[in-house]
Amino acid sequence: MTKSKNGNPDIAADLVRFHYDPLGFVMYAFRWGQEDLKGLEPDAWQIEVLQDLGDSLKQKQFNGVDPVLPTQIAVASGHGIGKSALVAWIILWVMATRPKCRGIITASIFAQLQTKTWAELKKWKERCIFGDMFDMSNSKGSLGIWHDSPKLKHNWRADGQTCKEDNSEAFAGLHAMDSTPFYIFDEASAVPDKIWEVAEGGLTDGEPIWIVFGNYTRNTGRFHECFTKFRHRWITKQIDSRTCRFPNKQYIQRAIEDYGEDSDYVRTRIRGLPPRAASNQLIKSSDIYLAQRRNPEIYAFDANVLGVDIGRGGDDPTILQPRRGNDAVSRPRREIRTRDLMEVVREIQDFHRREKFDAIFIDATGIGAGVYDRCLQLGLPVWEINFGANAPDRQYFNYRAYIYGQLNEGLKRNLAIPKDDIELEEELVAQEFYYTQRSNQIILSPKDDIRKLLGRSPDKSDALALTYALHIEPDKNRKFDEENSHQSDYDPLNNNF
Repeated sequence: MTKSKNGNPDIAADLVRFHYDPLGFVMYAFRWGQEDLKGLEPDAWQIEVLQDLGDSLKQKQFNGVDPVLPTQIAVASGHGIGKSALVAWIILWVMATRPKCRGIITASIFAQLQTKTWAELKKWKERCIFGDMFDMSNSKGSLGIWHDSPKLKHNWRADGQTCKEDNSEAFAGLHAMDSTPFYIFDEASAVPDKIWEVAEGGLTDGEPIWIVFGNYTRNTGRFHECFTKFRHRWITKQIDSRTCRFPNKQYIQRAIEDYGEDSDYVRTRIRGLPPRAASNQLIKSSDIYLAQRRNPEIYAFDANVLGVDIGRGGDDPTILQPRRGNDAVSRPRREIRTRDLMEVVREIQDFHRREKFDAIFIDATGIGAGVYDRCLQLGLPVWEINFGANAPDRQYFNYRAYIYGQLNEGLKRNLAIPKDDIELEEELVAQEFYYTQRSNQIILSPKDDIRKLLGRSPDKSDALALTYALHIEPDKNRKFDEENSHQSDYDPLNNNF
């Protein structure tokens, strides 16, 4: 008999009575009275989802041989309601109560999957009284949880998979004919339709479960269809953050004041409703894909600029991103991990001494002002950029929205970026836009939201966007000749020179 934590077979035997009772499992498997769990008891919406999950499976009564129809649950919600905790509870319940189950868990981007979903799963596994039944990994190359028996490791497990379309084969049939194949999608609105299609084909065996969570950021695509075209196939929930126990109510009220209660931002990020606009992803994945595969042409008459995003300390580095015309790939950016602002200044000065930039755009918000002031004293061609300032184009709410709008246009036209820079790609994809309610101007989702999604600040994309802060004429003394105008030797297929 499989033993639980502390080797107690009697506790493991109790798992049988939780086969159709995920809520009972959650209440039993965690010591809610302990100090580290105070205030984290399941919220009303989490209880409802767990009960619906158990009721659906109980109704189907899988006999271990004849496959049953899948149990499908779709949850659209606002921020901060406890989705990641619920995902972890469900994974642990399925793994503990269904021998030889097989699962795939994904999220919109790998950073979300690793730093949020899998980190939360690890935390709850360590708290679970059945946690010792399983081993898990949380490395960039391997996200998994499996039974701790070497004989069962390969057929009693769940794995985290990136949802890139070229990884769609990983979502094919899970081959759990006598058990439960299960899929869980986090941030499901941004999971490509191709992944949905492949996952759907993997629900023909056993007792399948498919649960998807997300902010309702698009009114097209498969997540949207869970609530519309295929609503009859799904148990659907739309959760308003204001009704939940965990979210920061002050933050919610500020967002409502800034964006308006019926704005797309509040509708998708707080109220769990679909946006009024067709899609709010500012930079399309298809444009990023093409930009990653361009071979940039470099000309002497192109302006040579540098974007400087100042790190705020901790894990956030300062990023120096060069760009010359449509080339943001031939010269690698610099990352500076220091709290010493004068060291940052020296790095900028050294970079300029080598590259002779026509302009250096510095994010001068907060501590960046000191870097700008010192660079100005040194005679460097610096420009002070404040993300919150008014934009030169009135269709944008502030300067941050403006520079990302210009970057977006560059990506659509001819900008070349590194092919295998996963973090930059994630940060570009994460930029979402909305329209302000009063002035109907474009505004981006707050950086705090992106930090929560990625587990880091979007420093790399900010630095690249800063290179579009102003239109700069190149140095008039730079001569146009054959030596200074050429096609880059950069190979977008392998990122080599």
